[in-house]
Amino acid sequence: MIDLSKYAPSTWPPHLAPIGEGFQKEPFITWWLRNRQELQHLDKRICEQWIYRHWGYTDFDFLELERLSYKSIFLSAQEIVYSVAYDRGVTLTPETDRYVFERSAAGIPIAPATAFQRLNTWDYPIITLEAAGGYIGRRASSLEPSLVLIEGHQRFRYLTSLVHHYDAPEGPHEVFVLKTDQAL
Repeated sequence: MIDLSKYAPSTWPPHLAPIGEGFQKEPFITWWLRNRQELQHLDKRICEQWIYRHWGYTDFDFLELERLSYKSIFLSAQEIVYSVAYDRGVTLTPETDRYVFERSAAGIPIAPATAFQRLNTWDYPIITLEAAGGYIGRRASSLEPSLVLIEGHQRFRYLTSLVHHYDAPEGPHEVFVLKTDQAL
């Protein structure tokens, strides 16, 4: 059983932080060239989408990066929706989420929708944490083995809305599964 219910301080080494903020943030390739040796045990896409992009904003920076391993799995849309635990403050509203992501912003749908329309899957796999014995979250918990969503909340919300409307690309869709030997 993994307990994710309590706040834990970041364990991420400060020297891995991207230089700059917002529009002044260094490009990913510069950051990656500086840090890839230390993060080579993780897929480059995990590093870009989670560590680099969400530095300082993720609820999961208590996970010790050097103790993480990962695997890439492929699941159907239904398997993802029913096996990935979404423990966020935002309530899933699949009835309206489809509209939210497909609405026109200057004539272009929001990113998760454009990727699905173009690729029939997401542009970056969602990132999950293996909870083989279940988990206790801040907003939900389960005794069942599950995958806890770490990154990809908008992509997950959009896929959930497509499944709800019986219009989801079946897949397979790639999912990153992180595992840690860290006591949680």
